[in-house]
Amino acid sequence: MTRSTLLACGLAIVATAQPATPVQPTGSRLLFYDAARERLLLVGATLPAERADLLTLWAWRAPSWSRLPENGPAMRTTTAAAFDTGRGRLVVYGGVGNDTTDRRSDTWEWDGTAWHAMSDRGAGARDHHAMAFDEARGRTMAFGGATAPGSVRPRPLERDTWVWDGARWQLAATSGPSPRSTTMVDDTVRGQVLLFGGVGDAQRRFADTWAWNGRAWRLITDAGPPARNGHAMAFDRAAGVVLLFGGTSGARHFDDLWRWDGQRWSEVRVDGVKPGPRVGAGMAYDATRDRTVLYGGHVRVNGAVRDSTEMWEWDRRAWTRIR
Repeated sequence: MTRSTLLACGLAIVATAQPATPVQPTGSRLLFYDAARERLLLVGATLPAERADLLTLWAWRAPSWSRLPENGPAMRTTTAAAFDTGRGRLVVYGGVGNDTTDRRSDTWEWDGTAWHAMSDRGAGARDHHAMAFDEARGRTMAFGGATAPGSVRPRPLERDTWVWDGARWQLAATSGPSPRSTTMVDDTVRGQVLLFGGVGDAQRRFADTWAWNGRAWRLITDAGPPARNGHAMAFDRAAGVVLLFGGTSGARHFDDLWRWDGQRWSEVRVDGVKPGPRVGAGMAYDATRDRTVLYGGHVRVNGAVRDSTEMWEWDRRAWTRIR
């Protein structure tokens, strides 16, 4: 059978992982903790000056990265992903390919060894959306983003919520947060998915916090971090809190750290060194080392925007740069 036949049948393509090398990938905010294999996964990052044809996948075990097989989805930007902790699978959905007309509606899963091409039906072509795994209900969620063709300007944003059960997408809600591109995280202590802020039509930024209970969204508060998008969020399982870092108001980039304890947001005072202002960083809680890891993001250097290759970790007391 050919590679295309295998993919059409939803079968896995397996390749041997490459050995660890002292490299530093860049250009992705999709960072996840793979509890089954005790490692961090980074989706869609590349090496400097590299143009990848297939979606790249990297694994981090301190102190180095290793590149995993790439015989899977085509390379894309503005995609979203979530890690299904119940099945031990990374789920990637949608995004934009080589040009604005190459918009994707495909769903892929990585099982730790191989990529699997899943159904491309359901939510349709989408980019700039948010995803999170809802552990309490065993479903991967997708919210918002853009569905209009790339040639449409300005591109309207959506407010629909979809859930993926490992076989199909189902529409779960059409109300809740206003249309936007945003960030979500699963709060496993309180059994809800938390959504904060984002950017909507006409570049309006939001500062509202919403919770998903498996049936509907509920507005929790409008108080907390200033309005922003491009912020990073992670759930510290040991402390039972959501952490939020950085993002942009449009006029400025942030370097602040906030903590959600289930009732209110509070800004965390940080003494000493810390990551600089940035937008679009990735963040994930590494349960193996009991640290929250921050990766990359877009930073301004001498007035120009560039991709950061920095890695930092937060131990609830201080930031430490690890790469």
